[in-house]
Amino acid sequence: MDDWKAIIDQAMKIETTDTIGAHGLYEHAVRAALAQSQMLLGDLEAAQIIESIYGALVAHSRIDKVVSYR
Repeated sequence: MDDWKAIIDQAMKIETTDTIGAHGLYEHAVRAALAQSQMLLGDLEAAQIIESIYGALVAHSRIDKVVSYR
């Protein structure tokens, strides 16, 4: 499973110089965070699920910001 936190960090580093690449990374981070959330649904640790969903929302919100740089 991909680490959505690392993917977001990588995208944030390039978003002002490579908007297309950052956009793709943010989309990848959304999918990775949602996949982790689904995996954790059977787990009793709700905090981890919420954190993963938060990661998906953060990455998704950054997609809009990257698009606005164009």
